[in-house]
Amino acid sequence: MATISIDRAHGLTHDQARNLAERLATDLRHRYDFAWHWEGDDIHFARPGVSGLLRVGASRITLDIKLGLLLTPFRSSIEKQVNVELERLTGGATAA
Repeated sequence: MATISIDRAHGLTHDQARNLAERLATDLRHRYDFAWHWEGDDIHFARPGVSGLLRVGASRITLDIKLGLLLTPFRSSIEKQVNVELERLTGGATAA
């Protein structure tokens, strides 16, 4: 089982960060047919062969994805796509 972990600083308000997380989850649902739901400030998502957690913090957004055996060979391309989408959604609105 492969994992993808992304930890990104942001300079957004809490509401803006939650909105960004929801937009990312919605995009992932459309692209990869994920089911997702909020639990507090965390979005849990899953589909056969993939599960994950998107956590919205005061200054950071973290994303952990677990890939099943069949998707493991695609780990790097999936990670790249998620990073591109995060960059697109934040519009560069990240903090160092």
